[in-house]
Amino acid sequence: MLYSFVIPTRERHDVLNGTIRSILNQTRSNFEIVVMDNASSPATKNVVESFQSPHIRYFRSEERLAMTDNWELALQQASGDYVTVLGDDDGALPDAVEIAEEIHKVWPGALLTWRPLIYFWPNFFIEAYRNLVHMHLGSRVEERSAKSLLKDIYACKKIYDELPSLYDSFVPRSLIEKVRAQFGRYFLSQSPDIASGLINAWSVETYIYSYRPLAVRGISHHSTGTSYSFPHVENGPAKLFNKEVKGGTWDEALHENLAGDFIVEVIIVSEFLRFREKYFQDDHEIQPDMKGFLKWFCKSAPRFMTRYDDVKEAIYVMAKKNGVPWWKIRIPPPWTSIGKCEFNQNLDKETNTLCFSYYANQAFIKNIADFTMSAASMCVAKEDLKIHQCKAASPF
Repeated sequence: MLYSFVIPTRERHDVLNGTIRSILNQTRSNFEIVVMDNASSPATKNVVESFQSPHIRYFRSEERLAMTDNWELALQQASGDYVTVLGDDDGALPDAVEIAEEIHKVWPGALLTWRPLIYFWPNFFIEAYRNLVHMHLGSRVEERSAKSLLKDIYACKKIYDELPSLYDSFVPRSLIEKVRAQFGRYFLSQSPDIASGLINAWSVETYIYSYRPLAVRGISHHSTGTSYSFPHVENGPAKLFNKEVKGGTWDEALHENLAGDFIVEVIIVSEFLRFREKYFQDDHEIQPDMKGFLKWFCKSAPRFMTRYDDVKEAIYVMAKKNGVPWWKIRIPPPWTSIGKCEFNQNLDKETNTLCFSYYANQAFIKNIADFTMSAASMCVAKEDLKIHQCKAASPF
């Protein structure tokens, strides 16, 4: 079996080096790295060529592509039996392929998703979050109903991060080809991570979820998601994303039931609503809970600080559009500052997963590659994985 790590990138050579190094640290050799360069300067190619590794395959578009189209092109270059996408500031744990192989012995050909670790790079644009780590130690691997997940996501009972996205998953090539055969391409909206999670969940009966992480979401000064989350602090990456998606296959306005296109949670829900209307509108078991989404928007409001009033106005507009009385809306007060996270830990007794946060020592952890090696030393080995199979798969 061959495992493909696909890295779509554009003008991020400063963090790309660490991402590639993290993958090359694999304890197995049956993997490839596909770097899809979206018309970057020569610095990106120079980083790739500096490794001189037979595992790396480098491709470059001569013209700038919309982000989703670049991801689609990147995916076409992968030749593995299983494929995952890493952001160019993310990292793979050194035993990612080894753990995946062990799980695929139990579930051959399965869609494998994991709960990732979170690492804030030392150059992140919010000083209080630099070197912050959200860590979890888990050994449970379970088979889940994909239909139940979709119902829970739309009903606001589970968060979208649990979707089996091409981020944080090894997706079988057979599933990717199945989606392409049906729709003509794999990424079906302007946010490729969300789109892949939704279509993957829609296309399988069950998938495998591992509480033992295989990769790390790196959050650097380039991070689009956190730029949307804190636009009053740094909106450069968000502006660049808006520019990059223009003119592509998917270039749509916010859903008509929503308002506040600068709020990342609203953008995510817009993707949910449009996706459902296009691809499974007739499935009446999957129904969006707009009141639940509004509560999510309310929880997000405090962090916007200087744009707090704009967020409040957008929430009241959305409440009116969706028939929710304004007096039922409860919006917490804004943050006055962004402080350091306090050390905390929590044990999920149901899955026996320990979650905690801490600040990495920058003297030893300087980038994502350093962190993946450190994190792997804390995670359980393949021999200690706890396998939980479904007694019966839910019909899909």
